[in-house]
Amino acid sequence: MQFLVFACCDSRVSPSNILDFQPGEAFMFHNIANLVPPFNQLTWWPGTQLRYSGVGAANEYAVANWNVENILVIGHSRCGGIERLMSLLKDGLTANDCIDDWVQIGLSAKAKVKDEFGHLPPDKQNRECEMKGWRGALRGGDYDFVKGCFELWEVKSIITPPIHR
Repeated sequence: MQFLVFACCDSRVSPSNILDFQPGEAFMFHNIANLVPPFNQLTWWPGTQLRYSGVGAANEYAVANWNVENILVIGHSRCGGIERLMSLLKDGLTANDCIDDWVQIGLSAKAKVKDEFGHLPPDKQNRECEMKGWRGALRGGDYDFVKGCFELWEVKSIITPPIHR
């Protein structure tokens, strides 16, 4: 395996098709809005379960067992998860407990988009969040399925030492 790919559940966006992966080249993880929550070691202690541990487990498994070196986060245009994130009310009231709890992982990205692009109409703010809100990832990209084009981007970051328990 060469890649770990975090992608949206939306079936209109297939990383294998977009990036022409062959079987065995990529370890795939799909979730609503292709979110990758930060690891919060303060929430871990013996006998408890980490919140959002499925994402961490996929990441750890791909790196530890498959020795993947390339981690991609792939977003896409017209993402319903991003639309839901951007429409969350400030008062914290939610209509969809599980979905709203999940997309709140992206509240910091939403705040950045609202600060910088708050003057734009909601659909344009959503697109900014889809394209720019998740660039904290090591590598990623955005697939515009309407235009059929894929934009790849990379962020240089500082790698911290592993956490040992």
